Formats: sequence, structure tokens, C-alpha cells
Amino acid sequence: MRFVKRQGPAVLALIVMVVLLQPTWSPVAAQELEDLFRQAQTDPSRRPLFVGVYTKQRGLPEHVYDIAYSDGVSALGVTSPLKQDRAGDFEHITNTRGIGQGYPSVILFGPNMFSPSYNFADFESVFQHEATHARYWATGRLVYMDKVDTDEARLVKGVLRILFELDAIKAQTEHSSWRQTSPDFRKGQEAYKQHWMDQLNQLRKQVGMTNAGPLLDRVWNTYR
Repeated sequence: MRFVKRQGPAVLALIVMVVLLQPTWSPVAAQELEDLFRQAQTDPSRRPLFVGVYTKQRGLPEHVYDIAYSDGVSALGVTSPLKQDRAGDFEHITNTRGIGQGYPSVILFGPNMFSPSYNFADFESVFQHEATHARYWATGRLVYMDKVDTDEARLVKGVLRILFELDAIKAQTEHSSWRQTSPDFRKGQEAYKQHWMDQLNQLRKQVGMTNAGPLLDRVWNTYR
């Protein structure tokens, strides 16, 4: 996927729609956002509209270039960092060497985010999760751990991905929206956290007696 200049065609169309309907939306109260979310759950055609309204109301987090909806996203949400080429176009990057290089990210929400058993607070919780990912890609800094050098973390294969996820999970569970999330959503997120804690524990057992052992112990104590 490529993002031409400031916006890709799909995102540009969404922004045009937002501008055209602005008099109806402004100001948008929290209850109205909840109503729009419920409409988007039953009517997929309204999902881009909901995401556009939410973005206009809440604004773009730091390091986030755009937020949109995509039928092609299988996860609840996904964060994709973008690198600008010499022609001024943006393209996705996946290499971890891009961490900390200041690249902005696009956040895309998928159909599963609008499960009938979820609520508006679940969306806000995932939003916090993905915004934390964007911060890490751009700055290389974690929210809940200091002095973790990216090169140091690369000494153990797989630890960067674990840090990436556990930091975002902690950010969403400590956000005020977490208290209003639905039971099904919380159960799923808690299982997701446990998955990454299991991955971390497995690494600790493998490299516990090496130079990487103290780093993994610090990660465990921060996110358990």
C-alpha cells in the first residue's frame, strides 16, 4: 500500500466526507460518538464515517499521520509506520531498523473492531493501544520502561515484539476507557497479554544465564 503525498485516495475521500458533513457533526458529544459506533456495528458502510468523526473530534495523537477504516484488516487495529521517499510519497516499512527514526504511522481499524459484543469504550481502548505503537515506532521510547536501548533489545530475538505489545497493552489497561470496556473485549485483551507474557517467560528460561537475562527480568517485573 502506498500513500501519495499527504493522503491516499481512500483516506482523502473520507476526509472530504467529513468536511461536507461537518455542520451536522460539530460539536460531537460523547453520547453521539457512542451512537455512531452502534450504527457502525450494524451498518459496515458507516464505519469509515464513524472513524472520521472520531478522529475529527479527538484529533490525531502525536506521531499518527492518519486514522482510517479498512475491510482488509483482520486484527482489531493495526499500526503501520510510513517512510517518505524522494518523490514525496509514503510507503509502509516493517524493518525494525526504522524504530526511533521519527516515522509517522497510519492506524487502521478492521471489521472485528465492530463486533456486536463490543462497545464504544472498547474502540477507545484499542485506539490507546495503537497510538502507543505509533509512539514507539517514531521515538523508540517505551512508556513504562526507561533506558531500554533498541540495539540492546535486539540481542535477544523476539524481545522487541514482546516489548512493543506489552507496553501498548499496559497503556490501554491504565487508560480510563478500560473501566468501561465490555467483558468479551477485556477477556480477549487479557488473553492477548498472557500470550506475550508466556513468550517472555519462555525467553527468560532460554537466556536467563546470559547477558540478556537482567533485561528480560526488568521487562517481566514491569509488565506482569
